[in-house]
Amino acid sequence: KVAQIDFHVVSENCIVVVNLAELNGTVIKPIFLRSLSPGFYQLTLNSPLSIDEVRPLSRYLLKADYCGSPVIVPFVTGR
Repeated sequence: KVAQIDFHVVSENCIVVVNLAELNGTVIKPIFLRSLSPGFYQLTLNSPLSIDEVRPLSRYLLKADYCGSPVIVPFVTGR
């Protein structure tokens, strides 16, 4: 399955953090940490199956925080 986060950065040097997490919020794997300039961004995670900690056919959260605004996208791995 695909997990996708869209966000719009409006301020200069916005810190963006994206993590793969269990349903209870526990971070499994940090994915992205970067300061971004203003603009529209999209991060797509096609399948995290290459990450050792992830089990096939399981439910996870893609958690992002950009400029202090949280976004959480649930998704299921596997086919």
